[in-house]
Amino acid sequence: MTISLNFIIKDLKNDNLINIVKKNDEYIFNCTCGVNYCHHLDYIIHKISCDVNNKICYDDYFKLIGFDSVEYLQIEIQENNNLIHEIIIKYVIDHFEINCSCNNNECYYCKYVVIELISEYLKKKDLVNTMNNDILLLQEIENDLQKLQM
Repeated sequence: MTISLNFIIKDLKNDNLINIVKKNDEYIFNCTCGVNYCHHLDYIIHKISCDVNNKICYDDYFKLIGFDSVEYLQIEIQENNNLIHEIIIKYVIDHFEINCSCNNNECYYCKYVVIELISEYLKKKDLVNTMNNDILLLQEIENDLQKLQM
C-alpha cells in the first residue's frame, strides 16, 4: 500500500497518470501530461469537492480509473487534547471517500483536510499561472527592446 493517490485519467486523446501525495506538510500534484496544474488535475480536485459535498459530478470527457481501496492519501491531524485524527482519502469504485479514525461521519477534520487540499492546489496553480504570465510579459518587453535597438 502507498500513502498517495494514483489514478489513470482517460480523455478523448490520451491516458495520463495522476499522483497526489503529501510530504513534509505539502501536497504535491503530478500529471504525466507534462503541464503543471493541468485540466486533468482540475478535474480530480473538482471531483473530490463534488463527492465530499454529495453532489453529482457530470463528466462525459474524462474517465477516472482508480486502484480501489489499495492506494490512499493518509493525513494525520492532532487535535488540541492530543487526540490524533487519521484522515484517509481513497477512491472507491467511482467516488472519493473521506474517513476519519474517530468514526464520526461529520468529523470537522475530514472537511478541514479537503479544504486544505483544494486551497493548496488553487494557490499553487495561481502561482504557476502568475509566473507564466510574468514570463510572457518579460518576453514581450525583450522583443520591444530588441525592436528599439534595431
